[in-house]
Amino acid sequence: MYYGKAEDMEVKPSMTGNIAIEYAQKVIDANAGTDNTAPSVFIPQRFPYNPGEAGFSPYTGYKKVSYSSDFHIWTFAYDVSGLTSVILKYRIDLDGKNPISSTQNDTYAGGSEVEPWQNIEMTRQPMAADPTDPELNFFILPKAKADLCYAEIAGIKDKLVDYYVEATDTKGNIFKTPIQHIYIRTGESQLPADANVSWTPAKPSSQETITITCKNATAASKLHWGVNSWDAPDAAYRPEGTIAVSEKAVETPFRLTEGKWQVVLGPFNNPSQAVTAVNFVIKHESGWDNNGGSDYLISVSATQTSNPTGTNITQNLDQNSSYTFAQSDFNFASSVGNSFKGIRILSLPAAGALTVHGLNAAVNQLITDVSLLKFTAAVSSASFTFKIVDNANLESDAIYTATFTVYDPTQQAITVSFKKPADWGTIPVYMWAWTDSGNLFPAWPGIAITDTGNGWYSYTFEKSITSINVIFSKNGSPQSANIMGVTQSTCFETDNPTGNFTVKEVSCSTTGLWNKPVAQSIAIYPQPVKSEFYLNLPNTGYCEEYELHIVDLNGKTVKQACFTGQMAQINCENLVGGVYVVRIVNDRKNEIYTSRLVKL
Repeated sequence: MYYGKAEDMEVKPSMTGNIAIEYAQKVIDANAGTDNTAPSVFIPQRFPYNPGEAGFSPYTGYKKVSYSSDFHIWTFAYDVSGLTSVILKYRIDLDGKNPISSTQNDTYAGGSEVEPWQNIEMTRQPMAADPTDPELNFFILPKAKADLCYAEIAGIKDKLVDYYVEATDTKGNIFKTPIQHIYIRTGESQLPADANVSWTPAKPSSQETITITCKNATAASKLHWGVNSWDAPDAAYRPEGTIAVSEKAVETPFRLTEGKWQVVLGPFNNPSQAVTAVNFVIKHESGWDNNGGSDYLISVSATQTSNPTGTNITQNLDQNSSYTFAQSDFNFASSVGNSFKGIRILSLPAAGALTVHGLNAAVNQLITDVSLLKFTAAVSSASFTFKIVDNANLESDAIYTATFTVYDPTQQAITVSFKKPADWGTIPVYMWAWTDSGNLFPAWPGIAITDTGNGWYSYTFEKSITSINVIFSKNGSPQSANIMGVTQSTCFETDNPTGNFTVKEVSCSTTGLWNKPVAQSIAIYPQPVKSEFYLNLPNTGYCEEYELHIVDLNGKTVKQACFTGQMAQINCENLVGGVYVVRIVNDRKNEIYTSRLVKL
């Protein structure tokens, strides 16, 4: 809306689109099961528009910036039967020219003047109305919404590139957009001298901390960052106060230090995740600073060290409960083959008590038997810092943090339940979920939620989530309309099962769900896991056998195991990489525990 928000402009496109859909639906219903129409795909766009060159626009605050040579292609795609894939196709021209005398750059078949097509599966994300803008009122919602699809082309400089998008629906119909072209420049010029964002050192090594400074940050500003072209950093690299917002990024609040708003990262020297680059943008209360669309990038050079490494520790505790440490918590590693000696305490928690064999721990204390180390929570969250020490008395370069998020035990986690329509057959119910901080699952349509009997499917969120937005679907299509602002456990049924169907709330007391055990979250670490992981259950006093199930996103159990006690070590090296749900059941006590597992 170029001249601002006025009248009912926000719903007119939806209203006109819905009228058209009503007519189209009559044709579709009259030819049930027949779909010979390829998907609809918006002409692909790119950002930045001129990768590797200078930019000057509203996105840069009308300041000249140097765009990276890396850029994104984005589009919208939809099919009434659902999409199986949306692929970005690109190829590099061999001589950097698209002559009038040749059609090889302009045809899918190409030829000797261009390289073969390369494929990138585009990320698909459902579009949601913005509920936070008081000037907008989406009182008419679209009956169908295309997915936002995007992918990055990176690592190419001084090349002519052809590209298009190919979408395939569930019936095998294929649509190809017209081929487009872009010459990618180097993108190697420096930030302007008066840049609002800076960091020191300019060219850090993996053994150095990086201080990022933002001149116009406030107490509400957060560093939205990842590593190695937007992978989520390991827990060992996350400063205090950092929260995960997706599988690709975390957010760390800025701190005011000597009059400057700063975030300190690193050193990036944990062998479990080698870091060559830090990618970041800045989330202000008033909007985003993404360096004019090219994101900020800090290159990190590798250096060798013989000092040991460990990991940060995160645990959830009920108020006034305790956690006893084990050596496995610290994820000790030594590049020279030394063994674990202990940890040296650098700072104490501001709340609760850190004790060694019942005595208060002290700053600079070396603890060699970490099984005697215990944290007892008070009523608020707390943390302490430490270094790893090996048997040669070498200490880790990095300072690690043990963080305890403390919950009121009377606080109830939100459980959402959905009654699967009978005509969905054996396909489980899938759920997509997001909060104001971002999406909870890596890719649409989310995860297959738990079958709780009698056609009902349920999922319980972590206690830290107090308001959630969800979408239920049959593996993506059909899908429900957006269900916004769920703040308590709620049961839903289908109200209109066609298209983007609506749902209605029903009393859970009539479903029998509340007579079933309530799922509780458990701690699983490290995440992502390579070959084995550890889990911690709440200490209920139960010491007999638990049954563990690892379930893939199709609802198939891919691994089962049994263990006793509140801690277990589980081997999962034979699992393929991906996202899984871990479910643990104790039939005797009707205890159910759930968590998510990410396998490398």
